Amino acid sequence: MNTSRKRHKGLRKALRLQSSLTVLISIALYTLLSSYLFSPKIIKVTDQHLTFISTDTSPSTRASFQYAISQAKQSVTLICYSIADSTIIDALNKTADRSVTVRIIFDPTATQNSVALFRKNIQKYPRKARGLMHHKLLVIDHNDVWISTANMTIGSLQDHGNLSLGLQSPPLAKEIEGLADTMIAHKTFTSKPLELLHKTQHFYMYIHPFHGNASLQDLINRIEGAKKRVFVAMYTFTHPLLKDALIQAKKRGVDVRVIFDRDSSRQTSKIAFQSLKRSKVPCAYRTKRGLLHYKTALIDNTLCTGSCNWTRAGFKINDDLIFIIDPLSPSQLSWIEKWWKSVEQRSSFSRAA
Repeated sequence: MNTSRKRHKGLRKALRLQSSLTVLISIALYTLLSSYLFSPKIIKVTDQHLTFISTDTSPSTRASFQYAISQAKQSVTLICYSIADSTIIDALNKTADRSVTVRIIFDPTATQNSVALFRKNIQKYPRKARGLMHHKLLVIDHNDVWISTANMTIGSLQDHGNLSLGLQSPPLAKEIEGLADTMIAHKTFTSKPLELLHKTQHFYMYIHPFHGNASLQDLINRIEGAKKRVFVAMYTFTHPLLKDALIQAKKRGVDVRVIFDRDSSRQTSKIAFQSLKRSKVPCAYRTKRGLLHYKTALIDNTLCTGSCNWTRAGFKINDDLIFIIDPLSPSQLSWIEKWWKSVEQRSSFSRAA
């Protein structure tokens, strides 16, 4: 009997040890896998042409997209939440008629009324997923990339506050076209976050929800490390970790300012708006006609933008993107600082001046 008990006791001890080892091995493998998946894929580039356009500083947003599409010689890939502007649709149709491969990926709810307006020779892919298909991405000829906060709608391209940046970058184009391929094939995007290194500049691209945790932590780290300023223009702001990071930055003496959309500051973003104001963070809302539709932050000399609102869904559920330029070149920084002034002038900050 004693021998049997000892045998069972030894067996239980061995099983517990085996279970502990299994857990430790699983944790180690998960750590290694996470490190591999979420550490940026670094590509050095020799040149990086970049253009900024904002609906608040220039009326050329629609014309720029129209021109880019009309100049395509090989392919157009448009991944956009809502495509409804007649000028853009006409440009896509005419480009497809020139035997250029045109494919569009869109949120079926947001673009459903426009689908019938596209030519049959345009490849159309409604994206049905857990969250919104919220990207605003355009790739021309595997080289020219547009990353925007704007949808392809009349309001977004004319009245709403939006920011777009254009780059000539085959690596970025390849990454976004790869994302399109996985969406079309209904597969999971498995590529690591992309980092382009150009001289002293770093360009980071995080594709959500796959890189959402990594980009959220990157943003928090940058806010926590800010020494001079954190200026935020955000359509929907509900994420508590980002709100708390801004409050702590303000307490450290950083110049923190946040501009909201007027309706959002009273509805969806109301908690963040009021909490920031209670913490003495200067907050304002857009007073000019149209939505404040930006999803953009200037952190010292670093620009963070893209399609992602600062919400839990933006990082964890939606098809979204954050693009970071660190640091901005002197000419880029000059443009962004002038852009920020124009956004402030179109907000309730101007009334307090």
